Amino acid sequence: MRIRKLFGQVVLASLVLAPLLSSGFPVLAAESYATQYFLDEPPSDLDLSRIPSTADDVIVAKGRIDSLAYLIGRDQSGEPPPLPKELFYARIRVRDVLRGTPQGGATLDVYFGIPGGGRKNAYPASERMKGREYFVISYVDADRMRRLVGVPMSVDAYNEWETERHAK
Repeated sequence: MRIRKLFGQVVLASLVLAPLLSSGFPVLAAESYATQYFLDEPPSDLDLSRIPSTADDVIVAKGRIDSLAYLIGRDQSGEPPPLPKELFYARIRVRDVLRGTPQGGATLDVYFGIPGGGRKNAYPASERMKGREYFVISYVDADRMRRLVGVPMSVDAYNEWETERHAK
């Protein structure tokens, strides 16, 4: 009886995970707590492995945020606005390119942050954070939009980000 129950759980898990794994979208590790899009250090091979298999025009660059916008609109007549495909837009001024075609001084218009599901997204939120340079991994998807690749973040790293975000 125990083996049958365990087998059923394995089958159920594979039915749920198979579409995610074959969709071309990177799946974050179960132990990740949040997702970060702007990295203090150059991306690792593991970070780069999160680039979707369907990605086009991959760019790995270091740069500074020129502007950042939250894309969810205001509610209309008491109804919540529809969720966009991503939560945020950023314009990044490129300083160095580690992979890809743009030159230093170019700008990248990127979208990031998947809405829903209680996901936690870490991004440069304070003026001090926005003033620093970061490494980013970006690609163009099937919709011809440039998107950032998210990298898993631990609870401790997320808590440090929250502390810095709210520091005066």
